[in-house]
Amino acid sequence: MINFKLNESQIMIQSSLEKALDENFDIRKLNMNAEKAEGLNHGWKEIKELGYTGIITGEDKGGFGLDIFDFGLTLETWGSKLCEGPYIENTLAIGTLQKSSNDFNKLIEDLTSSKKIMSSVINEQIIENNYLEIRKTKNEVEVKGEIINLPYFDDASEILCLGSINKEIKFIVIPQKNFNEIRTSKTITGQKLSNIRINCNLGSERVVDSEKNL
Repeated sequence: MINFKLNESQIMIQSSLEKALDENFDIRKLNMNAEKAEGLNHGWKEIKELGYTGIITGEDKGGFGLDIFDFGLTLETWGSKLCEGPYIENTLAIGTLQKSSNDFNKLIEDLTSSKKIMSSVINEQIIENNYLEIRKTKNEVEVKGEIINLPYFDDASEILCLGSINKEIKFIVIPQKNFNEIRTSKTITGQKLSNIRINCNLGSERVVDSEKNL
């Protein structure tokens, strides 16, 4: 039979996050915030303080070295407390970069410790079939295009995007400063979404697994 019981460390993860969020959970504040249409990022501070930004990061890079199931346990509590913040985007980006053949170790460590923040809107890019155009130049890649409805643009230091190069879709990590914000909108809860544009050259190592096809 399959054992669906949580182990001690999983119970600790869930209970510690729930306790931290309960201390600052105020539905009245969230309701007022939604009426003002201003993002609050409730719960993001607590996630960072507990170190759960590194929940699936390898222990050798300063993380917990746990798996997607453990990440899912934190999301259960995260969702039940109506939290917002780039927690999902950051964690999934770490998972992607850890599997890359490129050396993203320093960036992974910075994301784990919250020195840097990653945002992305990969699902929106796939649904809209909207990929950045990547073209190989001498020792760099030329990147141009637009991304729509990106959350947490102001908080992010890096953006994980999908781009098309040689008719192949690849992940590419781009510093936030290389984008221009051209339009903004708000969700019903007040979260800001940004339409951003890029046209610049970057080092080819920014393309995930770049040595395989560049």
